[in-house]
Amino acid sequence: MATSLTCDFDRTTVCEQFKPLVNSTVNKLNVAPEMREDAEQEGMIGLLKAYDRYDPDSPVHFSVYARPYVKGAIIRGIFGQPMDLDLVPVGDSHDLALIEDPDPDPEARYIESLMLREWLDSLAPKDGWLIWRRFWQGATSAEIAGELSHTAHWVNERQQILIGRAAAFLGAN
Repeated sequence: MATSLTCDFDRTTVCEQFKPLVNSTVNKLNVAPEMREDAEQEGMIGLLKAYDRYDPDSPVHFSVYARPYVKGAIIRGIFGQPMDLDLVPVGDSHDLALIEDPDPDPEARYIESLMLREWLDSLAPKDGWLIWRRFWQGATSAEIAGELSHTAHWVNERQQILIGRAAAFLGAN
C-alpha cells in the first residue's frame, strides 16, 4: 500500500484497496452474522466520507485517517438504531425514549432517521461521541464528564446545546 493517498486514486479503487480495513473493523465490533452485510455497507460509506475529507499531503496514512470514520459509520448505522429511538422533552431536560407506538408512516420515520444520521455526521467528533455515549449507550453525565475530563455541568450544558442544534437542523430539513 502507498504511504499516502494519491490523486490517481478514485473512489472505486479506494473501496477495493481498503475493504480489508472495513472487514477487520466489522470483525472487531463483533457484528452478528445477519447484520454483517449491512455493517460492511455502513463501513464503506464511512470509508468514502474519509476519502472525501482526506488531505493527500497529510503525513498520516489514509488507513489511519479512515479508521475512525469507518468505525463510527458502522456503530451509528448498525448499533445506533435511530429509527427506534426519539429525543423527547422530560421536565427541563431531554431524554431518550423508546417509541411505544410506531409512526403510522414508516417512510416518514425512515426519512427522519436519515436526517438524524446526517446531523450526527455533521457534528465535531467530540460532540458526536458525547451524544452517542449519552443516548445510545446510556452513559450518565458524570461518566461522560470523567471520560472527557470535564464537569457533569459542562456535559449537561453541551448536551442541551447539541439537542437545540438537532431540533434546528431537523426542523430546517
